[in-house]
Amino acid sequence: MRKLFEQQVSALHRSSAVEQSLSSLYGEIALWIPSHATFWQRLSTDEAEHGRNLLLLSGLVADEKLVLDVTAFNTDAVRSMEMLIGDIRGQILTSPGVSHRRAAVLALALEGALVEQPVFTAIRCESAQFRQITAMLRDSTSAHIVALLDAAANGSDV
Repeated sequence: MRKLFEQQVSALHRSSAVEQSLSSLYGEIALWIPSHATFWQRLSTDEAEHGRNLLLLSGLVADEKLVLDVTAFNTDAVRSMEMLIGDIRGQILTSPGVSHRRAAVLALALEGALVEQPVFTAIRCESAQFRQITAMLRDSTSAHIVALLDAAANGSDV
């Protein structure tokens, strides 16, 4: 039982770490594209909150209110997301004068991968806190996609 608990918590922590990496990347983009720093910093702040919220779910595992099916948890999807963040970081941060529009196009690939999704599909939970957290994560990710689509199409910082 202890091993299962550790695997469940590990999966949530790993997903949280991916969100924190995405937050860090967006924060770096804010520094590289100062004309759109507010846009990228807002995304960075949101991603950091996503990571914190995934860690909150660990408490539900400890209280036995949440069961994460570790056999259904897609570790390959998380690993792919980690690699994609690294690849995009390299593309954006090594390109002199990367544009806001180009960064938005690349970030869309990350947001479209929905890193939270491997976690959500592997969880069974009836907790109101879980429903609240997952609704916030989905809504926020959807808002990011809309903002990035607009930035990619128009170069605006919505």
